[in-house]
Amino acid sequence: MKVLLVEDEKIIALYYKKILDGMGIQVVVAHNGEDALALLDAQSVPDLLLMDINLEGGMDGIEACSRIKMRFDVPVVYVTAYSDPDTRARAEKTGPSAYLVKPVD
Repeated sequence: MKVLLVEDEKIIALYYKKILDGMGIQVVVAHNGEDALALLDAQSVPDLLLMDINLEGGMDGIEACSRIKMRFDVPVVYVTAYSDPDTRARAEKTGPSAYLVKPVD
């Protein structure tokens, strides 16, 4: 299984990567939406996209996910600290498989 993890907090990205690597899952990390799109253009489509919402750069995770889903058929799980109704409603429009609120055990 291959996962694209989009997380701008490098410590959190390393933590999730270590856990997933330990499960035998191949993980590719992007630290913003622009990098995620570039990775998808350069590599094969992953089996799962783990997406933070608050990202550095010109687009947040919801916008990045929307752009990705227009071009690729990949399930998305949001992993975010944002659980307010407006953010959740925006995220739900992209059709995620799940919405996990940090911290995630």
